[in-house]
Amino acid sequence: MAGAISLASPVCAQTFSTGIPEPIGARTKAAMPPAAPAAAPFGTIARAPAKPAQPAKPTQPASLAKLAQPVPVARPSSAARPGKPKRNAASTSNVCERELARASAVYNIPLPVLYAVGLQESGINGHLQQYMLNVAGKDYLATSLPDAMRAFNEARAQGIKLIDVGCLQVNYYYHGKKFRSVEQMFNPRLNVDVAAQELRDWRKSQGNWTMAVARYNASKHNVAGQKRYVCAV
Repeated sequence: MAGAISLASPVCAQTFSTGIPEPIGARTKAAMPPAAPAAAPFGTIARAPAKPAQPAKPTQPASLAKLAQPVPVARPSSAARPGKPKRNAASTSNVCERELARASAVYNIPLPVLYAVGLQESGINGHLQQYMLNVAGKDYLATSLPDAMRAFNEARAQGIKLIDVGCLQVNYYYHGKKFRSVEQMFNPRLNVDVAAQELRDWRKSQGNWTMAVARYNASKHNVAGQKRYVCAV
């Protein structure tokens, strides 16, 4: 282990450029402004040089003018864009958030730490989702417990083992035995309790909350995964 990862470390920092320096040789004689005209002899009135006649602008035929107009480009809707998983309407009931506040006091975990982890795990538009699943790396937001169980059972029937469940995305493969049933994993209180206990235990073994958060998501030897998760949180 390379040591504790700091949220303020260069791993998470973004560097922004304040400007692009002018390249050497960019200022040539041709690019410099013309020299000022010689001063008129004393006692004479200097007159401004006459402006050169402006050439008449050529007129475009009507057909060319029409072609020069911008053509509107049809853009696909957000639902049609690839790479975005289809999600049902997100819940704003705050049932997960209430359990976070309770668990923060029970397990002596800073609420900002617990909430930041929750947002990373199941947050949509600032709200944690009770019926969120992650099946082999792909999110699915169920509309209800029956819908969540249907998605879970379909994944298990396909032989998928790594399924994250509920408010804090507790992994079924590693922690399923801590619940009496899969349905209980979607219970906000039970889900948050198991996750909070894990975070508390990692804090004791790792010595700081940064590494506790890192180990909550990634294994001991997956240092790159730990860094990505901490930076995301």
